[in-house]
Amino acid sequence: RSLGLIEDTRWKRFCEKSQQIETEQLRLSTTRIHPTTVFSKSLEARTDILLERDYSLLELLKRPKLDHRVLREIEELDPVDSEVSEQITIQAKYKGYIDRQFKEVERLRIQKHTRIPLNINFDLVAGLSTEVIQKFKVVQPETLDQASRISGVTPAAIAQLLIYIRSNKKASNVKKEKRA
Repeated sequence: RSLGLIEDTRWKRFCEKSQQIETEQLRLSTTRIHPTTVFSKSLEARTDILLERDYSLLELLKRPKLDHRVLREIEELDPVDSEVSEQITIQAKYKGYIDRQFKEVERLRIQKHTRIPLNINFDLVAGLSTEVIQKFKVVQPETLDQASRISGVTPAAIAQLLIYIRSNKKASNVKKEKRA
């Protein structure tokens, strides 16, 4: 948008859609349904979902048999734009997976900057193939990021190297504490 690649009408539509999604997600997360309500009975009749306790509508939306459109029909609310409804359903169903991926990306970002000790003996790193050990000895990577970019080095090898570095760091910290 700041580069002028998106025209005003398209940007306005995107902003409106984003606002509708945000507003509806807030409503779904704050609306709770109890097992004894009329809504609960309608939900069971329509989807065979039996509620054992109270749930937010957003929690219910995670269930495979349910989508946002059906929830709005059961609530007897006016339909919303189909793209908005679809986006709300997708985000609810995949939120756990998406959150897990973001955590994994952050963990990898932090790990990439992990320094490899200068005096490391790659022969002692369990689980590394002879080929990977040789490549590490030749290249002498300074960080896990550099090591991961070496041709033929697998994510499993990087994981093994990280485990080795961390376990040796803990062991050296224990030795330092005993000396103190």
